[in-house]
Amino acid sequence: MYYINKILEKGGLTRTGMLLSTMLMGFVKLGAIVFQGFLVDGCGRRPMLALSSLGTGLSMFVLSASFMLDTDWHFKVIPIFTFIFSFSIGFGPIVYTYNAELYPTSMRPKALSLAMGVGRGVSATVATTFPTLIDKIGISGVFILYGISSCIGVVFILSCVPETAGRSLDHEESDSDTSDTDSSEL
Repeated sequence: MYYINKILEKGGLTRTGMLLSTMLMGFVKLGAIVFQGFLVDGCGRRPMLALSSLGTGLSMFVLSASFMLDTDWHFKVIPIFTFIFSFSIGFGPIVYTYNAELYPTSMRPKALSLAMGVGRGVSATVATTFPTLIDKIGISGVFILYGISSCIGVVFILSCVPETAGRSLDHEESDSDTSDTDSSEL
C-alpha cells in the first residue's frame, strides 16, 4: 500500500483514476473488516488467517499476470481490491487479536512486544525492498514473489498455528495448573 500510486500508475490509470481507486480501496478495507468481525468468532482465527493468506497469494498471482500480459487497468485494479479484502479479513485485524490470545498472562507483554516488533519489521522490509525488487525482477516478478510467500503462509498456518477462538485468555496457565493437579493426585 505504500507504493499504491506507483503501482496504479504503472497499471495505466490516470491521476483521477488513481484517486478514485485509492478511495474505493478504503471502502473495501472497511467493509472487509466489518465482514470479518461478524465471522471470526464463528469460523475461528486459524481458518480466517489461512483464507486471508490464500486470498492475498491468489491476488498477487493475478496481479502479476495482468502486468505480464499488459492487460487493461481494470484487470490490475480488481486483484488489488481482492488483495485488500483478503488481507483485511485476516492478517490485518486478526494478527493483533490472535497474539493477544496466544500467550499466557505472565508472558503476554513481552511476547506481544516481540510479535508486533517482528510484524513491523517485516512490513518495513517489504516497504523498503519493493522499489529495488521492481528494478531487479520487474513488477510481475515482485508480485509472484509475494504470491509465493503467501502460499507458504497458508501451509505454515494450517500446519503450525493453533486455534485460539473460544479459549480463555489464560488457557495456557489454567491448562498447566490442571495438569499439575492431575499429576499430584496420581
